Amino acid sequence: MKGVLLCAALAGSALLVPATASARPFTDVASLTPKNAKGQVLQSVRRGRPATVVVGFRMINAPRAEGYRVRISLSLRRDDDRMMLKAGRHPMVYTGAYRYRMPLTVPARFSRGQYNLLGVVEVLDGRKVVARDTRLRQLRVR
Repeated sequence: MKGVLLCAALAGSALLVPATASARPFTDVASLTPKNAKGQVLQSVRRGRPATVVVGFRMINAPRAEGYRVRISLSLRRDDDRMMLKAGRHPMVYTGAYRYRMPLTVPARFSRGQYNLLGVVEVLDGRKVVARDTRLRQLRVR
């Protein structure tokens, strides 16, 4: 009888270990899309004109009770021209799909051409980053 109970306890604890490891939140950045004020998707942006970058991402394994927050940042790079944007607020997220809008104005001093636009979504538990995902796309600046 003791052997059966011991075996059941070991099997039960073995089932709990993978469950706690898979309970970590997971994020997937699905889209990184520049849009104008009317909501139309842009193939290129003009220097000095305002645009909006919409970051679409999905959260998995993030219960509402945990109180996870998300930090979003963008970087625009090409040779010596570099710009970094960070979101001023960190909204609370849970399991589901989200869209986050960030304003973007490319400085007039930037040269024309293809730039790398990198979007980073980090899931925070307090101050600790528990999940991170990135999305890279090419963006033409005129």
